[in-house]
Amino acid sequence: MIGKPAMAIGAMVSVVAISCTSCGIGPQATAQRLDPARVPFHLLSPASTIPAPPTSGATVEVYFEGLGGLVQAPRRTGGLADVATALSELSRGPDAAESAAGVTSPASAASPIRLGSLRGGIATVDVPASFATLGGQEEVIAAAQIVFTATAVAGVSAVSLTVAGQPAEVPTEDGTLASGPLTRTQYAALLGAH
Repeated sequence: MIGKPAMAIGAMVSVVAISCTSCGIGPQATAQRLDPARVPFHLLSPASTIPAPPTSGATVEVYFEGLGGLVQAPRRTGGLADVATALSELSRGPDAAESAAGVTSPASAASPIRLGSLRGGIATVDVPASFATLGGQEEVIAAAQIVFTATAVAGVSAVSLTVAGQPAEVPTEDGTLASGPLTRTQYAALLGAH
């Protein structure tokens, strides 16, 4: 059994050990100003522990049919400015004010419009079977809307359209059918004056 003197010595050793391993600053009667050059790790720089608020979103450009041709309509999104988001916004169609101004969207009538893939600057965009029932000029305008909206996103230069997952021939502005990647050049005459 350990006696009282041994316990007292052990307690004193513990107190001394704790005192020796503390922060190294002795007791002070008043606070002392430190030389800023001696403060390590830029601890004097203002820092925030509150993360920066998220941005309110990004802007994508969608294209609708206006009175003078295709018109650009910016859409503020809660997320990214990517092709999938732009096509989703196109699927929604014109807002109330745009509709009141005569803006329409044949492409929105054949929605949802979805991004299938994006490879080498070519976006493969899938539309439902109802796209093929648009017919005539409505189908041309809808294809142009999709091409202009998708290629407004950085890194996208052309669009391949599929209908219900199957490759499709799509009319261009001059009425010819195109099955390969579509570009803005094939619909340039449909772009309205800004």
